[in-house]
Order: sequence, then C-alpha cells, then structure tokens
Amino acid sequence: MESVSDPTVVSATFYILRPHPDIDPAYLAWCLNQAPIQTRIAQVRTRAGTSIIQRRIFAEIALPVPPLEKQRKLAELGGLMAKEHMLRQALVVQTDRLHRALGERLLQQITSEK
Repeated sequence: MESVSDPTVVSATFYILRPHPDIDPAYLAWCLNQAPIQTRIAQVRTRAGTSIIQRRIFAEIALPVPPLEKQRKLAELGGLMAKEHMLRQALVVQTDRLHRALGERLLQQITSEK
C-alpha cells in the first residue's frame, strides 16, 4: 500500500483516510469495498453531477472492527481473492485467444484442402 506524503493537497471530493492504530489499513480498504458497505455508500452519495459523499455522512458509516489479527487475515484473504479473480480473467482472455487461433487454423486447413 502506498503512503501519502505530508503535506498533500487534495480536492474537496477526495478523502485521505488514516486509520486508528487498532485498524489495519488493508482491512479498511477491503471492508470499504464489500457489498454491504458499498450499498450504504451508494445510498448516501449525491446524485447530481459528480457523485460525492459528505465527509460528515461518510464518517458516520459504521464498520465492523474485529481483532487486529482477524483484520489481517481478512485483508490477506481479500487480496488472494482479488489475485484469483485477475488470474481467472487472464485465463479467460488467453482461452479466447487460443480458441480463435485454433478456429482460424482449422478454417485455413479446410479451405486449403479444396
């Protein structure tokens, strides 16, 4: 995870989250990306123009905070699941390429036999 250097200037619609010492940053990122939290965020964001969430409202979203060791395990599992997802997508892309290449080769063989 990359850190943000001080001093940093960000736009009003961009928040820098600095978790408390009892919250693992990777867990926080994982938790914020889970469907129930994303649903809650979608409910409170504005709909006009660029979607934003008021800082006060964002700060009120309750997150489950298990013990630090469990947070680390969840974050690690989430990272592994994300990696698996990327590998599966890459496999689908490569399989499609292989099928197209085989199809082209078969069609070339069929047309050259005539």
